[in-house]
Amino acid sequence: MNREQRRSKIKELQKKGLSNNEAKEVLERYLHPTISLYEGTKVKINYEEMTSHPDWPKLNPRLRDFVESHKDDIYTVEYDPVKKNNNAPDKRSMVCLKEDETNPKWLFFASDLIIADQTGAHIIKE
Repeated sequence: MNREQRRSKIKELQKKGLSNNEAKEVLERYLHPTISLYEGTKVKINYEEMTSHPDWPKLNPRLRDFVESHKDDIYTVEYDPVKKNNNAPDKRSMVCLKEDETNPKWLFFASDLIIADQTGAHIIKE
């Protein structure tokens, strides 16, 4: 992403109510994710982490219902097809769950998931 694109994205985020510093932080996390997962990794939803986040009450009620009803299920990580086709920098840190039957599938931050299968290295260090 070049300088003009970064500035444009920051302005777009500011129009949505973020301060300049918050917008820069969000963009930095997008461009340089700290936790990423391989496709095929078995995971569970980190229910405690998600529900304790300050934005939990603001999330889409359908997502909250999904998390509540599937908090103990084991899923397989799958990359979002659009992000995968565009080779987006966050394709490994914002992932879908293969067994998710909603349309469109929910996107989860890798940090909101717990690795359920500890048989191999599944976290990509960047």
